[in-house]
Amino acid sequence: TSTVTFADTYPSDFGTDGQVGTSKAFKIEVKKCDPLVAKLNLKFSGTTTDAEYKRLKNDLSGAGNATNVGIIVSNENGTKGDVVFNGSEPEAGTDVANDATGATASVFNYTAKVIQVGDNKPTAGHYSSSATFEVVYR
Repeated sequence: TSTVTFADTYPSDFGTDGQVGTSKAFKIEVKKCDPLVAKLNLKFSGTTTDAEYKRLKNDLSGAGNATNVGIIVSNENGTKGDVVFNGSEPEAGTDVANDATGATASVFNYTAKVIQVGDNKPTAGHYSSSATFEVVYR
């Protein structure tokens, strides 16, 4: 389990659909994968707010929780691009080398971004999104 904690974000940080309020870089490290595999990647699943499966939904609802907010994650490896949260195979251009000895971790770099979802600015409150990942051998 890994948690990405953002700096405080305010409704004034937003203005239009998809606008980023704050962001935070993070990494996922894996090691001791199959030594016969040259490259690795990660595929993700999560509950999203859009048909392209790129905007993670705020899992919190009710009093005291933010509305009109979501999370996108940008893949900072290779050819880059936004993570798709539908369990699909990631682009090969974002693969990371696997250390056949298992001594060195394969590091996947990402940036999580808090975004406005829809035309209305986010309301103040708590937000949380979750996703799962699976290692893909190539």
